[in-house]
Amino acid sequence: MIPADLHSIRRIFLTPRPNVPLMTAADLLGMSLRELKRDIADGVIVAVSTAMGTKVAKRS
Repeated sequence: MIPADLHSIRRIFLTPRPNVPLMTAADLLGMSLRELKRDIADGVIVAVSTAMGTKVAKRS
């Protein structure tokens, strides 16, 4: 993993919320929303449904 990826992952996990909106997660991970949704569908990334929509879970 390149250092920029590690920095982006740290930013996700250091935010105070338990979940990150998909657009935010895609931006922080340096991927498109389409790529993120594909990884969620493939089970690579865990997402949860909330009252505010689907979000990337910090914990699985």
